[in-house]
Amino acid sequence: PTVAPTKTPEATKEMKAMWISYLEFGSSAKTEAQFRKTVTQMFDNCVSYGMNTVIVQVRPFSDAMYKSSYFPWSKYASGTLGKDPGYDPLKIMIELAHKRGLKIQAWLNPYRITTGNTNVSALPASHPARKWANSSTSDVKRRVLSYGGNLYYNPSSSQVRTLIVNGVKEIVKNYDVDGIHFDDYFYASGINDASTIAKYNTEGLSTSDFRRKQVDLFIKDLKDNLDQFNKKNNKFVQLGISPT
Repeated sequence: PTVAPTKTPEATKEMKAMWISYLEFGSSAKTEAQFRKTVTQMFDNCVSYGMNTVIVQVRPFSDAMYKSSYFPWSKYASGTLGKDPGYDPLKIMIELAHKRGLKIQAWLNPYRITTGNTNVSALPASHPARKWANSSTSDVKRRVLSYGGNLYYNPSSSQVRTLIVNGVKEIVKNYDVDGIHFDDYFYASGINDASTIAKYNTEGLSTSDFRRKQVDLFIKDLKDNLDQFNKKNNKFVQLGISPT
């Protein structure tokens, strides 16, 4: 007779998650005590609503609500983009989540750099987008694209994909997160990447197929790296994508 595979208790649990966006933190500076108080109330509410997971946005605009070697501190942590808040928001959120029996996933927006502003000079000098956009080499400059008054990383750039994957590897290595979550992981509608396509579309794909392939390459690279991390460290960091 066929024997059904045994499910672990964890595998049989229904995921009941609350998304907590960067907007919930506000952009004004806050002390560690103020941040802890805010997050404590949020997570206590999640428990009271019967949630078992929180999905917290820690990189909304090529920034970081944690100590990063790749991205500047988020203004939603310190009040000013690039300024160290003096504490580690993600570390605190992991501590407070796990203390309540909540799993926590780090929610990232991979391509978005700014909204309502295309002035790269307003970004910190160390910002990867500012460095690339100010390059004298056209290929490097094209790693950052402007559309609709916003700045985005170019999904067709292998260097962009490497940056994003490295950012994920950094999080799972340094923080005890239970998952990585992405939203808006596709091309911004109407973005002008014609020169990139003309140069790198060696297979003669349609524009739509070429763009899809670039996103596929990114997701595959990300998943492969996460699988390797999990296997090496006997972990089970999940990967989730919300195609909104």
